[in-house]
Amino acid sequence: MEIWEFVIRLLVALMAGVIIGVEREWRKRMAGIRTNTLVALGAALYVLFSMMFPEESSPTRVGASIVSGIGFLGGGVIIKKGFSISGLNTAATLWCSAATGVLAGAGYLKEAIIGALVVLISHLGLRYFQEKFVGKHNNFRDSECKITIIFNDSDLREGTSCLEKIAKESGGNIKHISSNFIQDDVLKITAYLQIKGIDVKMLYDLIAKYSKHKKIDNIELEIDEFSTDFKANNAREESS
Repeated sequence: MEIWEFVIRLLVALMAGVIIGVEREWRKRMAGIRTNTLVALGAALYVLFSMMFPEESSPTRVGASIVSGIGFLGGGVIIKKGFSISGLNTAATLWCSAATGVLAGAGYLKEAIIGALVVLISHLGLRYFQEKFVGKHNNFRDSECKITIIFNDSDLREGTSCLEKIAKESGGNIKHISSNFIQDDVLKITAYLQIKGIDVKMLYDLIAKYSKHKKIDNIELEIDEFSTDFKANNAREESS
């Protein structure tokens, strides 16, 4: 293989990785331009290396090994938090980046670029379809959130009742509740809720409302990657 052909294949792999990574970077995902580009380049390099020894191995065998190996990298970006799992799209995107790198390394340059463009169009087009037809606010899928309160009383039943009211008013179901004393007569109670068609603004307003409860010192809401704190004392001072 001539050196110029080697360079061109690497450049195409780089271009494919950049095309895929731009959308991920724009969405501020864990794996952006650099990660996807490196995955595509690495896959291309392994295929190119195997082609330097045609009598010992085949590019298709190396490609199969890359498919298996990329699983370890993809597994590193999948995160389970509470009842939610995030990072699946990122892992799948890395897998696709590796595929475009394999194509480029094997000499299928046009196919590699077309594959990268299809991945990009899939991200943008399917996101639009999901927001337009499936529901802008995820009305047809369940969302998970975690609510933690610092309850200034030893009465667990009363503290739990506050969380049950929040769940009822938000249209959610409590999947799990845990509690522990952080001081004498001060409880920390955490509830995991599953809400269908979550309205984030409504939930924030609801949390702000319950932060004014006389026995709640602090209430924290976490929805996926977003979180906020409502300090009850400040809320009461502002309302007075």
